[in-house]
Amino acid sequence: MNNREYIFLIGAARSGTRFLRNCFSVSDEIEIVPYDIGYVWRYGNEKISHDELKPSDLDNKIKFWIRKTLPKMTIKKKHSKFIFEKTVSNSLRVSFVEKIFPNSKFIHIVRNGRDVIHSSTKQWSLPPNKNYLIQKIRYFPFSNYRYALWFIWNLIYSKFMKLPTIWGPRYNGIDQDVKNLSIEELCSKQWSRSVNVAEEQLNRIDNKRVYRISYEKLILDINELKNVCKFIGIKNTSSILNYYKENVVIKKDKFNFFENKLLENAIMKYADETLKKFGY
Repeated sequence: MNNREYIFLIGAARSGTRFLRNCFSVSDEIEIVPYDIGYVWRYGNEKISHDELKPSDLDNKIKFWIRKTLPKMTIKKKHSKFIFEKTVSNSLRVSFVEKIFPNSKFIHIVRNGRDVIHSSTKQWSLPPNKNYLIQKIRYFPFSNYRYALWFIWNLIYSKFMKLPTIWGPRYNGIDQDVKNLSIEELCSKQWSRSVNVAEEQLNRIDNKRVYRISYEKLILDINELKNVCKFIGIKNTSSILNYYKENVVIKKDKFNFFENKLLENAIMKYADETLKKFGY
């Protein structure tokens, strides 16, 4: 393992993880991994159908391969002190990640589940972004060809069975749920499971290595970003704060969820308790 400190951003899909990563991408002190790299974290566990990997799913070979491979995925900077990574499916396997990088720091970003679920339902119906996939292939470690085979098989199976192609973190049981639940219900379970599992496993880590932030506070107050920089240990924050000022978008419009009965019913059924738990 190299001597740089690892920072893992944990967050459900559509919770602002990309924006926060992009803020740090402009710092000379941080090397970011520019794409989600589920195919790295899944190395050696391709036969497991979900992302909820446990420390018991690790062996020395898997640890060594991930520790060796992850630094190769970054955009290189000569004087960097930190590596910043944000694969959203890691929200379902924090303890797994921590076992591989035991001295790392974690940032947990949580966004209002109603907004996340509303946004996620759109993602399930969008065709794959070909340009994004082509760029991502550049970073794909072909020594993990088994993941590519697994990914292709799942695409073929979904088409053959006329099922929605699963988008986002695969919680344990999603393969069965995709056959029986609506997209709205799947997204509600997906968000709820992501934030609950993440928080449960983060609570087992020394509090000094964990920072929690809400997406809403982040986009409304630059001081929240300053606090994250302090937690990481960044000395020169000017470029990060300038990027934030130039790119932050404050959305004041609110969705009227009650006009979409399918969405509202799904949220009430699968995410209501989690919304209350996180103060939404």
